[in-house]
Amino acid sequence: MAGIKHSVTSDGRYLVLKGKLWRLGNPDVERRETARLVKAPMDARRAVKDAKGAGNRDAEFEAHRRVDEAGRARPRLVDDGAPDFNRHAVKNTPYAGRYSKAAIRLICRDATILQASGPGDACGGRQVP
Repeated sequence: MAGIKHSVTSDGRYLVLKGKLWRLGNPDVERRETARLVKAPMDARRAVKDAKGAGNRDAEFEAHRRVDEAGRARPRLVDDGAPDFNRHAVKNTPYAGRYSKAAIRLICRDATILQASGPGDACGGRQVP
C-alpha cells in the first residue's frame, strides 16, 4: 500500500497503529468516490457544529440527518461476513500473534523497516537492539 508507513494486516483490511486496528478504505472504490464519501460526513459534522453555535435547532436537526445519511452511504471494505475489528486492541483479535511484542521486536530489529516512520510506529520511534 503506497504511502503507508505503519504495519498493515496481511489481509489488507487494517492499519496497525499504537496497538489498535484501524479499518482501511475499500480498495474497490475509486479514489474520487472515496474522497466524496469521506467529505460528505465531514461537511455534515461541520454543519452540526455551526448550527449548534448559532443556536439554530432546525439547521442542527437537518445537519444530523445529513450525518446519518452520509454514514449509511459508506461501503465496508468487504462484505464476507467476517467480524469487524475496527478500533479493537490487536491483542484481543485474531491478529494478536502477528503483532505480539516479540514479533514487533523482530521487525524493529531490521533497520530497513520502519527506519524513518517516527513516533507512533510499532517501535515507538526508536531502534530496538
